[in-house]
Amino acid sequence: MFHPHIRSIRWSFSSLIIIGHLLQFPFGFTLAASNNRTIANSNRINVNNTLKIQPNTIVTKRMSKRPLYSIAHMVNSLKEIDEYIAKGCNGLETDVFFAPNATPVFMFHGYPCDCFRHCAERERVDVFLERIRELTTPNSRSYNPKLIILFLDLKLLRIQHSAKALAGQNLATVLLEHLYNGTTAPKTHPLGGAQIKTVISIGHVFDYDFILGFQNEFESQGKSWLFRDYIGWDVGMNDPLFVIESMWKRFDTVHNIWQGDGRSNCVSPFYNLARLSAIVKKRDATVIGFNARNLIRKVYQWTVDLTVNIRTALRQVHFDCFK
Repeated sequence: MFHPHIRSIRWSFSSLIIIGHLLQFPFGFTLAASNNRTIANSNRINVNNTLKIQPNTIVTKRMSKRPLYSIAHMVNSLKEIDEYIAKGCNGLETDVFFAPNATPVFMFHGYPCDCFRHCAERERVDVFLERIRELTTPNSRSYNPKLIILFLDLKLLRIQHSAKALAGQNLATVLLEHLYNGTTAPKTHPLGGAQIKTVISIGHVFDYDFILGFQNEFESQGKSWLFRDYIGWDVGMNDPLFVIESMWKRFDTVHNIWQGDGRSNCVSPFYNLARLSAIVKKRDATVIGFNARNLIRKVYQWTVDLTVNIRTALRQVHFDCFK
């Protein structure tokens, strides 16, 4: 069970992700409790915004406290970036819309979307990413240390399977050109370029080739070092867990695996938490040997708006994030 007094988080904005239990993904965080196994970016911790979570029982021997993230859902325009940061989030989820030729063109969700949302907001991918870079570059006049997570929900259904690798290559090129073009390693002083961490969320395991194309492009540009410190991965559309786990073990350069569960906010108040609980158990399991490769590090639920559902999930499931 979580501490009953959670005063420093504002749940009022529609759709949050609260994500935690980062063992290998060295994210800095604003709303977070850390221990010596969690790497925190000390210059990003605002003491007034730090939330310490203390379960009544130790969930695992590795970690009894978990970082906590609040990530605004379906943020696809520049005005929404400022709006949700002002409301208290420390991360943004945006929808990457691809043209049929596998080029990422807009941050755009479209219809149908969640209940009580603005489905038609859009922005060019390059413009959106450059704004994120401004907000997350320490020497920028627009720098906002609260913004630390960017969650890219990829809309790949329009793309032929044979073009998935090209789509991955194209997105990698865009990220390196418009977001991470000046980024330096976390221990570099002074820090340069965008310091935000990006989670790449494919829809299904059959989007495997997208990951290959993405990784190949980073490696060809000599940027594979970004994988450990800045890039995370997720399969977003509720494929069987054993299939997802099997896919991740095929990769050598995947370090930061997230896994979520949920449904649209239209039905999420009635959604069973059994699968989410199963994911949390996998996150907390003690694994050794070959099976210890590419494990789930972060668990989140989507899309939850009602305070009662947020409270229930936090108390019953001990997961890390709402989206």
